[in-house]
Amino acid sequence: MRLVVQKVSQAAVTSSVEGQPTVTSSIHTGLCVLVGFERTDTESDLHACVKQLLKLRLFSDDTRNTKNSLSVGQAGADLLLVSQFTLNSVLKSGRPSFHRAMPPSDASAMFDRFVQLCKPVEEGGGVVRSGVFGAWMQLQLVNEGPYTVCLTATDGKCQAW
Repeated sequence: MRLVVQKVSQAAVTSSVEGQPTVTSSIHTGLCVLVGFERTDTESDLHACVKQLLKLRLFSDDTRNTKNSLSVGQAGADLLLVSQFTLNSVLKSGRPSFHRAMPPSDASAMFDRFVQLCKPVEEGGGVVRSGVFGAWMQLQLVNEGPYTVCLTATDGKCQAW
């Protein structure tokens, strides 16, 4: 499992609804997270990545004048989760191969579970939104910083890569 986590001041996903481009999800200040599942990912990998994502301290605490001291939930910030199987590509002769990516039916269920496990963010006042699984999407965002953290999970452990 791979995550690309970007701190944003705003982000929106546009996909086709009845043939018309439509903004299907959007957030304000928060994290835009691209999520890619591999064939070998397990439930423990999923839990490890969600735990790491929700405890990342990327937000400032203005009351204490400290940077990187609050998690997304503590800051009342939003999450926009977007499934992206291309994160698990392997290049063969300059062309991407996606044989490591989890099959769509399994990845869809795993992504739904990922979204549900992120819902505690809403207890802090933020919202959790997601892109349309399997759809061709346009992602528009305004990076803050820019601040990007990449995470990967194997054997039930999630770490930066």
